[in-house]
Amino acid sequence: MKIEMLDYRRFFRNRFELLFRHNDMDGSDAGDGSAIGLRELCEILAADDESFPRHYDRDIRRLCGHEANIWFRDERSYGDVARLVTRLLEARSGGNTRPSGFWVSEVLHCNSPIDAMRSPTAANGGLNRA
Repeated sequence: MKIEMLDYRRFFRNRFELLFRHNDMDGSDAGDGSAIGLRELCEILAADDESFPRHYDRDIRRLCGHEANIWFRDERSYGDVARLVTRLLEARSGGNTRPSGFWVSEVLHCNSPIDAMRSPTAANGGLNRA
């Protein structure tokens, strides 16, 4: 069975909702017929430029925390959300509740999706030079 990009986006939205409503960091039990996890979907969608639906703004605000206004300055894509979620998942797997510093700015203003998926210390030597 071939999975289309529309399916990946739907699976991502389902797992994104589980992340914020039930603190489920994997989401493979989303009930949508796919066992693909959130982290893998983030990798698949990291470069996707399709606009992310605005009705998730409340969850995006929770994701971005004190940097939420940066998110709302521009139209954002699935790739933007996937890279932010990847950074959040990395922080949580390291025992933190969320990434530190101006992580949303770093992810959204990077030159490539690969740079954004790296930790802040790898991306800029540990210092925020913005």
